This record gives sequence, C-alpha cells and structure tokens, in this order.
Amino acid sequence: MFVALNRASGLKFVMPDGRRVEIAGNAAHLKGLEKGKLPIGAFGLTPVAADDWEYIKETYGALALFKNGLIFAAERKDYALDEAEEKSELRHGLEPVAPEDMKTTPAAAAE
Repeated sequence: MFVALNRASGLKFVMPDGRRVEIAGNAAHLKGLEKGKLPIGAFGLTPVAADDWEYIKETYGALALFKNGLIFAAERKDYALDEAEEKSELRHGLEPVAPEDMKTTPAAAAE
C-alpha cells in the first residue's frame, strides 16, 4: 500500500505491538534544504504494509484527516499519485501565509 498525506509534517501511528508507523508529510523532501518552499496541496507518499494500514484506518479513521480525504491509501504508487493530483485543492489549514493575499495593512510606525 502507498499512503498519501496532505500535511506539512508527518504523523506517527502506534501499532498494537508497540511499533510506530510514520507517514511522511508533503514537506518531507525539504529536509536539509536551506530555503525550501512548502508544497501547498501536495501529498507526501509512504509505503505501508496492508495490515498496518488496515489497523490505522480502524483505530484512527474517525479523525478529520481521514474524513476530509487528507490521508488515503492506494494499492499502487501510480494510483496514489493520480488520486493525490485529484485532491490537490484540499487544504489542511496549516499552509504558509501568502503576504500578497492578505487584506490587512501594516500599522503606522511609532514616531
């Protein structure tokens, strides 16, 4: 299975045997870069064992991430990439602010 996650940071899910399965967020490829740019609307992709994914869905499936389509799995990598492209308009609410889109103005400088 390939699990896709639309979130800048990854998530760790605790399995019944104590292992932690980490799902990469969409900024995983920025690690080590001096000045990276967060990919808005992109999904991180992580291979996960099918049994682990079933447990994660059963245990954590009530979370908004699952209900909103911000995390999902596909049998093949190309299927996951296709679905991620379809869902590229989804937003998780933690995207960086675009100053040019702000509707506020700077406060006047103190004299």
